[in-house]
This record gives sequence, C-alpha cells and structure tokens, in this order.
Amino acid sequence: MTDIERCDKEIADAEAMLRAGHRDVAGLLLQLMDCSIERRMLSENDAVQTRAGEIDKRAEGTWA
Repeated sequence: MTDIERCDKEIADAEAMLRAGHRDVAGLLLQLMDCSIERRMLSENDAVQTRAGEIDKRAEGTWA
C-alpha cells in the first residue's frame, strides 16, 4: 500500500465514522484535515519527481 493509498483509506474511514454519527466530530475533522494535507503534499511531491525525471530524460537526449 502506498502512502497515498493509506491517506485515501484514512480519509474514507474518518468520513464513514462521521456519517455513522461518531461523537468525536472535532477529532475526526482534524484527522480529515491532516490526512488531506498529507495526501496533497505526497501528490505534489510525486508530480515534482515526475517532472524532474522528464527533464532529466530530455537533457540526456540533448547531450547524445
């Protein structure tokens, strides 16, 4: 399981608990916020690494 998949599961679990009427609404909302921020950071990091890899591949082609 990747970190992004883990975040998605934690978000889904927190949402399900809220819908089920769990009493700790503030705690679950905090969990949702934390997991959403972590997921966004992981996604942006993946995108940056992908772009960096593409730039490296293009740079290698220019030196050939």
